[in-house]
Amino acid sequence: RVKSGRGERKTKGRWQEKNKLQAKPPPKAKPAGRISQKAPKARKTARPKKRRFRTPRRRAKAPAKLRALRRQALRRRKVRRPRPDVEKKLAKRRREKEIPRDPRKAQVLAAIKAAFAREKKPLPLGRVYALARKLKRQYRLKRVRVVVRGRRFQVWVALSRDEVGFQGSVEKIKLFKRELKPGADYQIRGNTLIFTTFFLPKAKYHSRKGKFSYLKEYTKIAIDVDVTHPKKRKSAQRKIWEDSLKRRAKKNIREFLRKEKLFPVLPWHQIIAHQWHIFPDWNENGQDSSFEVDHIIELAVGGKDHPNNYVLFGARANRSSGGTFGYYFRAIRNIAQKQEVERVKLEKAAGKEPEKGGGKVSRGPIWTIEEIAAGEHIKRCYKSLIKRVGSQ
Repeated sequence: RVKSGRGERKTKGRWQEKNKLQAKPPPKAKPAGRISQKAPKARKTARPKKRRFRTPRRRAKAPAKLRALRRQALRRRKVRRPRPDVEKKLAKRRREKEIPRDPRKAQVLAAIKAAFAREKKPLPLGRVYALARKLKRQYRLKRVRVVVRGRRFQVWVALSRDEVGFQGSVEKIKLFKRELKPGADYQIRGNTLIFTTFFLPKAKYHSRKGKFSYLKEYTKIAIDVDVTHPKKRKSAQRKIWEDSLKRRAKKNIREFLRKEKLFPVLPWHQIIAHQWHIFPDWNENGQDSSFEVDHIIELAVGGKDHPNNYVLFGARANRSSGGTFGYYFRAIRNIAQKQEVERVKLEKAAGKEPEKGGGKVSRGPIWTIEEIAAGEHIKRCYKSLIKRVGSQ
């Protein structure tokens, strides 16, 4: 046995012990006579040696100047510097070969320009939407989108393969339908401007559903708030709406589906997956419409975060009215600034009807909390919902 670092191990032959110079072993003598017919012994497979972990060598970092030069070289390779004469020739070829992808593209764009050219400038926003709907019906367009940014508007028309656009100016939205008069609309007491006339945004002024009306709700209440420095309050209205309606809506809708035997054509799991039992995306006529949970009495004028103060209001109308409220308070503060008054208060007596204010949208669809709890949104429009489920 020979001792090593790993312990004792057997050597292949004794000659290795005797011969320190590691000479070759003596040749084996061949057996005399006939070769024996014994089967050869099976070779022992050598075990794989265990690899020891070796820490990789860290590459020496190049100097900062050399690294900067390398980066510059890479940038030069990436940035292609075209020759101006070649680029002009290529652009000319592209213009010659350019063919509109949809043959109706030029025709529709000319029709949009002609329709808006005939109107007076600047256009009322309602007229812009009316013209967009008319063009959609007339040319059987896939989609017409109106985008309003400040005083400018854009009309985007989606054809079968392409999209074309037109832009123009829209008239300024009037917040107040008449001139404000001191004494009748606002008074100054000491260092405070008290605004006594309350203007309700146009979208909320006209929107009503059965017995429910924003105008009635605002007429009932008395308002007394300080709008000098209004604080933005975060509201979890969507979660409160969901928690308050979940059980009642599920129970009433299941009873209706069982009674009318609609479970095979209107699966319950699809209603729950899309949250149709508490958040419908259609109006009372069954047409597609997006909704948002809206405060009936706004938080800025003393409303509360309570299910009784909630309603599902059309998303477009809700955003328009929210923006109008902000402009309204800003206008009041501007009046106070001109009168050199520091504080601003808004006061309205109970029973006094608000006046009609401005806004981009005239009205919007509504679902009240009582209707959603009773499942009226599905009871009225289940036929259109069945068609939608069947097409998916």
